[in-house]
Formats: sequence, C-alpha cells, structure tokens
Amino acid sequence: MKTYHKAAVLVAASLAFFAAPAFSEEAHEHGHAELMLVIEGNGGELEIEIPAIDVVGFEREAANDEETAAVAAALETLSDFDGLFELTAKAGCEATESEAEFEIEGDHAAFHAHYELACDKGADVSSLKTMAFEAFSSLEEIDVSVVTDSTQAGGELEAGTPGLNF
Repeated sequence: MKTYHKAAVLVAASLAFFAAPAFSEEAHEHGHAELMLVIEGNGGELEIEIPAIDVVGFEREAANDEETAAVAAALETLSDFDGLFELTAKAGCEATESEAEFEIEGDHAAFHAHYELACDKGADVSSLKTMAFEAFSSLEEIDVSVVTDSTQAGGELEAGTPGLNF
C-alpha cells in the first residue's frame, strides 16, 4: 500500500462521495490521472498520480538506457510545479517543496508527484489550470478533487478544458 501525505489522505476521506476512488490500484486506468488539491489557510498541497504508460510508454522497470533516461526526464518534468500547474494568480501561491516518484505495484506502474504550497492569500485560490496534457500527450483526462477552507469541489480536466474554477 502506498504511503501518502497526511493532507492527501484527509482529502481522500473527505471526498469519499466522489465516485472514482483516488490513488488506488483499482483506479488505475490508462489515459486518466488523479489530482488532489488542498488549501488550508495560506498553505496547501497538490498531488497527482499518472499511469506510467501515459508518461513514458511502459509500466515496468526501465529495461535499457533509453527508458532510464525517459523515467529521469519524466521525474524532472513532474518536479516542476510551475511548468505543470497554475493556481489563481492573485492568491500568490508557489511550491516550496516538490517530490516526484516512479512507483511499481504488481503489474501497474505510475508516476506520483507531491507539492507543498505556500500562498500569500490562500483564501483567494479559486482556480486550477494544468499543462500536463502538453507534457504527456497520451494523457486524456485528470479527475480533480479540491478542498479549501471555503469549498469542496471536483471535476474533470481534458486537453481542451485544462482548467477548473471552484
């Protein structure tokens, strides 16, 4: 079983009413990622999990130098919060920490990224946009769950609609 950060576990529990299970092997579907955003006060976290097939084209240990380089490049891309995500500009949020991992469980593999956020005005976070569809062309959809001090929301992002207001 994967170990996730405290806020992400709390979000998953508080959003149990959303139909899709978050961050589980059963939810693993090619072309579909899961994203959770939590903003509490002026801090927050964002986590995303993407099937490895949609990032590097395979779901196993890297078998050669080319695949090893592809995994390393994906981890670098996923570590760049500003290159993948935009939150409401007036909130003044930035990633203070980022971590990306390539995880293999059974016959499934995925990339998992976690970002710690600091905001000037966390209460002003009301939108999320991603550039993940540009970075990972076989990604079709991202299921999003959001919890802030004032709202709980969910939705789906696609290449043609990569943003969500909440």
